[in-house]
Amino acid sequence: MTKAKIISKLIIIVVLIGLITGAGYYQYLLLMDKDSNIIINRITAQIISVSKDTVTIRDDKNSEYKLDKSLLNDSKNLIFGNDITISYTGDIKSEYEIINSKVTENKIINADISLDKRKELSNIVQAMTIEDKAGQLLLVLDSKNLLTDQTMSGCVLFEDDFANKSRNEVIENIERYQSNAKYPMIIAVDEEGGSVVRVSKYLRDNRFRLPQDVYKSGGMDSIISDATEKSEYLKEFGINVNLAPVADVATNEDDYIYRRSFGVDADATSNYVRNVVMAMSNIKMGSVLKHFPGYGSAPGSGGTYHDSRDFNSLKNNDLLPFKAGIEAGANSILVTNNIIDSVDNQNPATLSKDIHDLLREDLKYNGVIMTDDVTDLNNNEFGNDSEIVIKAIKAGNDLIMTSRPQIYFESLIAAINNDELCLNELDLSVLRVIAWKDSLDII
Repeated sequence: MTKAKIISKLIIIVVLIGLITGAGYYQYLLLMDKDSNIIINRITAQIISVSKDTVTIRDDKNSEYKLDKSLLNDSKNLIFGNDITISYTGDIKSEYEIINSKVTENKIINADISLDKRKELSNIVQAMTIEDKAGQLLLVLDSKNLLTDQTMSGCVLFEDDFANKSRNEVIENIERYQSNAKYPMIIAVDEEGGSVVRVSKYLRDNRFRLPQDVYKSGGMDSIISDATEKSEYLKEFGINVNLAPVADVATNEDDYIYRRSFGVDADATSNYVRNVVMAMSNIKMGSVLKHFPGYGSAPGSGGTYHDSRDFNSLKNNDLLPFKAGIEAGANSILVTNNIIDSVDNQNPATLSKDIHDLLREDLKYNGVIMTDDVTDLNNNEFGNDSEIVIKAIKAGNDLIMTSRPQIYFESLIAAINNDELCLNELDLSVLRVIAWKDSLDII
């Protein structure tokens, strides 16, 4: 018999012994259960604090449990925000014995971060009050709606912030907004190029051009140069997020979104999105892929549009640029208010858990999900402001765009105090927002 055959047989024997031993142990546990009335329980919860001797965890019903750290046989990644699954006997609230434990990392950004950085970000969120956390879920539309000494996550600036103002006035205003904030803010604009330009329309000799036109004049090299120049220009004012690129696929000139899109097929649009995201990331300008899962031929006349395309059309066409942007490192995606019938024919995408699951589970996206302006949904069909903000959070959004921050803020606090929201999901959302800010050197 050759040496290789002997080794192969030994490996098979070792594997068989392992399987028999494992099966025997399992049967032993079953016999224990049957003969000794010992019940093995299992709980999956989120870590909310770690001390020298204990680990405090919280389940999705907001119930908290304190564990003896020395009893955990998996101490890896014992960090705020990570999940832990525990098999145990007894009563976890009093006397118990842990049989097995496993920690699973909850990713909070669409990029790799070190263990030390994760701990640093976790410490920031752990130190926040409930009010701080509620504020970090809100992105205020229009600077006039910012509150004094507020905790809001950020603000989207519009034309009034730039029209009839000098460059220095804009810079001073943004510095003032930041100085009034408890935590450094996202300062965002829509500077897509073409018809949607908030800053260059007033404070640049020539407004930034529509990406379609940039590409026609110089190809992808010009697109990269344009995205880089645009990012550097915005950063001079203190703006750190551009609500771009438009990742919608539109090839029909009659489509509402066509003149804001790249105007070509899904593959070419994917290449455009990929290059723009990377160019923006190199300047540490926040990018926002929009409008997930794709605007398609939806009209732009207002109201909520039912997108009746079949799912395969979305999967094989509209989702491709978003996948490309995710792969390129985009850490924020904006969801449309349209209703996508093939995924959820009852709720706008912004309020649909199925749409957000598509993004998290199918596209493996870990970054910030933000709503489009949900003020447009304030009607009897979808609820009032208080109801809409809670629906948006439960659906899976991390940031809610609103021009009514005080109402939304108060509604979130009430929902948290009434245990209407899962605190674990809230903490993860705040972690994602803080991680995004950190990646852009905002904090």
